[in-house]
Amino acid sequence: MAEQYTTGICTPELFAEVKKLVQEFELDNRQMKAEQFITLCEDSLLCGFIRTWDHGTFSEMCTLGVIENKRGYGIAHSLVSSILDKSIHPVYIVTIMPSFFAEYGFTFCSEYPEAINEKLKYCISDLPVEEKYVVMKKN
Repeated sequence: MAEQYTTGICTPELFAEVKKLVQEFELDNRQMKAEQFITLCEDSLLCGFIRTWDHGTFSEMCTLGVIENKRGYGIAHSLVSSILDKSIHPVYIVTIMPSFFAEYGFTFCSEYPEAINEKLKYCISDLPVEEKYVVMKKN
């Protein structure tokens, strides 16, 4: 990735843009807070974002988005790595892209905390897609 890319905690200014994109990309927009998001920018332009939701004994990685014309440049990979590099708890994800997350050591799981079960139900009912939602975990 080129040196002009910077990753950091979402600023209040960028959070307004992140919220618009979360809506546009039809991602999980529940209880969002700027400090939950990591952003990746090229110079000062937002290229992508990811959210980590700390649940105490585990984390949930969610709300991953990359600007359409920036896809294919490793931005999602950089964002996922930034979360996993800092994680001290098991990380769960509800996803329709299991092969992408398997690259990072995520595995399918059938037992998970109630908060993740609620997320799965939310995704299935409120964010319907043709693909099947699955729960994955990385220790």
